[in-house]
Amino acid sequence: MDYVMVYASTSPKQDEILVVEKDRPSEQVGKLNLLGGKLNSQELPETAAIRELKEEAGLLPLSGTLPEIMGTITGSFGTVYCIKIITTKGTPNPREEETERVFWYNWNYLKQ
Repeated sequence: MDYVMVYASTSPKQDEILVVEKDRPSEQVGKLNLLGGKLNSQELPETAAIRELKEEAGLLPLSGTLPEIMGTITGSFGTVYCIKIITTKGTPNPREEETERVFWYNWNYLKQ
């Protein structure tokens, strides 16, 4: 199984990124993650990253920009593609099925 993890910001050097505050499973409640999920059959990682950004935050890539594969993590679970997407700084508006809170967070606080 392959996955994408989406690093979404409003510019390449922007301090704020989109994060998800987990509400499940119980051992992850309150923890922060990047957006992401499983790739669908035959889906390219970049396409999956755009889909996850739209589903989980209701946002799209900034016009004229393309998702960038930053690297991969491979293990017995499969491969995780780490994708950078430049987007507009809109208010996250996840699809109705999403239950986790999505918001902009200052990257500098995560580095401490």
